[in-house]
Amino acid sequence: MPARDYFRGHSILWRNSQWVYADNGEKAGFDGVVRSCAKCGLVFEGSNKGGSDPCLGDLPGVDSACCGHGVREKSYIRFTNGVVIRDFIIENNEE
Repeated sequence: MPARDYFRGHSILWRNSQWVYADNGEKAGFDGVVRSCAKCGLVFEGSNKGGSDPCLGDLPGVDSACCGHGVREKSYIRFTNGVVIRDFIIENNEE
């Protein structure tokens, strides 16, 4: 059974020494096909370059964060003091 994970909220599998999308077998990741976020639909390639997650924006006192792209257990916020919060839900109070 292949290893499973997520990339931008899309299910991926480790197959033939590379990550591929579970639904169509396309090579996934920054050296493959970068899909839009499964939650917000934005195309974002900046997290591996130090950019801000578009769902979260720039957060004061935070050096790294990811919304999880619809996969709650993949979400995290790492504060500059070393504290890390994982597995959270983003609530949109604007709706």
